[in-house]
Amino acid sequence: MKSRPGGSRWIFWDGEEIDLAGDEASPKTAPLPRHINLHDFQRDMEDCMNPVALGIDLDGLYSNGDRGPVELLLRKRIDAVRPLLQSVGRPAFICLARSQTPRSYIPGSAVDLVQRAALGLIREIYG
Repeated sequence: MKSRPGGSRWIFWDGEEIDLAGDEASPKTAPLPRHINLHDFQRDMEDCMNPVALGIDLDGLYSNGDRGPVELLLRKRIDAVRPLLQSVGRPAFICLARSQTPRSYIPGSAVDLVQRAALGLIREIYG
């Protein structure tokens, strides 16, 4: 993957450039993500026979672009994520991404608080 002037990112596959925004006509491009509601997600997870790996980016709970008190926004987002995590059986692996290097996506002053909140939610749900 390379960055170009102006911040656009490209992936090189077999020497050919493909814009990461996606080209639906290209067989080398993964399908663009689609919206899935909680009910459909829960139904898909019920049918899953494989071990689950759970990845949580802390900047999904609070990020550099957020305005307002960290604690208030964090509480709202934790409350919104709780039903989703409750619908997933105990994961075989959980990864927390602190979103700090090489570029910060969450204020350094908030990252420990957000991590503690995420770990608290994980303990609450999975023990």
